[in-house]
Amino acid sequence: MKKILFLIFFAFISFSLFAGLSYELYTNNVKLNWDKVDNAVYYDIYVGTKPLVRLTKGELTYTVKNLDQNSDYTITMGARDENNNTLYAAKVSFTTLDYSGIYRFENSSEDDNDGKLDSLEFKASLIEDERGQYMSISYPIDGKYLQFFPFEPFNGPWNWIKFKSNLDIAKVYKDICRKINVLDITPSEFRPDNVSFTTDTVILDITSKAFGIKVSTKTELLFKSDETGTYLIFKTDGSDLAKKALYKNKSSSDPYAFRLEKVN
Repeated sequence: MKKILFLIFFAFISFSLFAGLSYELYTNNVKLNWDKVDNAVYYDIYVGTKPLVRLTKGELTYTVKNLDQNSDYTITMGARDENNNTLYAAKVSFTTLDYSGIYRFENSSEDDNDGKLDSLEFKASLIEDERGQYMSISYPIDGKYLQFFPFEPFNGPWNWIKFKSNLDIAKVYKDICRKINVLDITPSEFRPDNVSFTTDTVILDITSKAFGIKVSTKTELLFKSDETGTYLIFKTDGSDLAKKALYKNKSSSDPYAFRLEKVN
């Protein structure tokens, strides 16, 4: 199918382009909208010259997600009949934005973990190097933003870190634990086990030790942008033992997730 799409792509780019295709840009996501084309059975979407998706008749909108930030794109839509004849073609060009900024969650509920979880805040900055695009994440401690991600060394392996260490990562981890841990149990040390990332996502697997017991957690930082705004989803989940210690956010459909709005 992809070979067919590649061949017919070059058949339709020479057509005159008409009005009817529009877009709404949400940082690195773009929502495409177009008018119905008579007798169209397929709507094909291309990013540059690469076929992305073939939609069935009746679908007049599609959102292309997770594009590179601060990057130029041209997206083409082609409407075709059942014999793959092009009935209509149009394209849009744009430059994506980036997620750099400050994100904050304000806890307006009465359940604030005994005053410890009144808010959450992170600062994000776009980095682009030999590893690709990723978000550098910092956390405010005593009026300064301390780096939370990336770790050093970037890809590990990582040693155990004392919970009471003066390292920036330890200070950040300690304060986040203070806010979202509902049990009076303090880890003695912790260690990053695995890190993965995309242009708008960071996932951290961390093991903590308390009284000789190891507990595994997964923290996700997901940058999002849509009709409702630009925001960061901060989520920490883990093993059954970890779940017992984690604060549950009653204002979220996912009790382990927080939505932090972009404020700057």
